[in-house]
Amino acid sequence: MGRKGKQTTFNQKQLVIFQHEKGKTILNIADFLQMKRSTVFGIILRYKNEDRIELRKQTGRRKVLTDREESLIIRQIKKNPRISAPKLASEIESATGKKVHAQTIKRAIHNRGYNGRIARKKPYVCERNRRKRLQFAKEYENKGEDWWKKALFSDESKFNVFGSDGRQMVRRKPKEEMKTKNLRATVKHGRGNTMIWGCMSASGVSELVFIEDIIKKEDYLHLLQHNLVKSAENLGIEKEFIFYQNNDPSITPILYKNFCSTNALKCFILLHNRRI
Repeated sequence: MGRKGKQTTFNQKQLVIFQHEKGKTILNIADFLQMKRSTVFGIILRYKNEDRIELRKQTGRRKVLTDREESLIIRQIKKNPRISAPKLASEIESATGKKVHAQTIKRAIHNRGYNGRIARKKPYVCERNRRKRLQFAKEYENKGEDWWKKALFSDESKFNVFGSDGRQMVRRKPKEEMKTKNLRATVKHGRGNTMIWGCMSASGVSELVFIEDIIKKEDYLHLLQHNLVKSAENLGIEKEFIFYQNNDPSITPILYKNFCSTNALKCFILLHNRRI
C-alpha cells in the first residue's frame, strides 16, 4: 500500500479560502500554495456547500478495508461467485499486503448487497445446446395465438410410488434407527416407480398412458397410433397440428414419417435436443 499524503493544516485551508475569495483560480491557488489542485478544489467545494473548512470528525472504528479494496473483492465475486472468504482474504493480502480476517471479508460483501445462498439446481446444458434453445425461442416467440392453439406437446416422466429418490432425513435418538417410524420403506425388483406418457395443448391435457417397461421405437409408434390422434381430437385440435416432443434416442424421424403417412396427417415435428 502507498503512504497517505500529508494532511492539510487548518491555516493552509484558510489561505485557500482567502485566495479564492480574492478571485484567484484553483490552478493559481494550487501553484501559489504548492498544493494539489484536487485538494484545493475539495476545500473550496466543502466551504461552498457546507460552510465549513475542517473535515467532519469520524466516529467509531475505522474501516479495515478501503473502498478500493472492497471493489476489488466485488470484482472477484463477479468473476467467480463460488470463491470463498478465506480465498478472498488471501488475494487481498497478496495484492495489498494487508492481512484481513475472513469474517471481515464476509461483512464487506454483505454491505455491498451480496449474500451467501445455496445454488439452485438446474440440469446441465452445454453451450452448443444453449445456443440452439435460444435460437428456437427467438424463432417462435412472435407466433400468434392461433398458431400455438394447434401445438401439441408430449413427454414422459417418472413418478415414484414409494418415497423419493433423494436422501431422506429423520430425527431420532441413538440406537433407534430400526424403529418403524425411522425407517424408509423400499420395494424389490424396482417396482417403486412408474413411467407415464401424456400430451398437452393450449386447450388442456390428454389422458395419461402408463408405460410398463422400457419403451422401444415400436412401442412408441403403437402409443402414438392409439393415443396421439385421439388426444388431439379430444383437445379440439384440427388434424393439421404441430407435434412437439423431446429428442428421445429411441425415436427417429423415419418413424414419424411412417406414422404421419399412415394416418394421413400433416405433423410438423420439432425435435428439441435435450441431450448434453
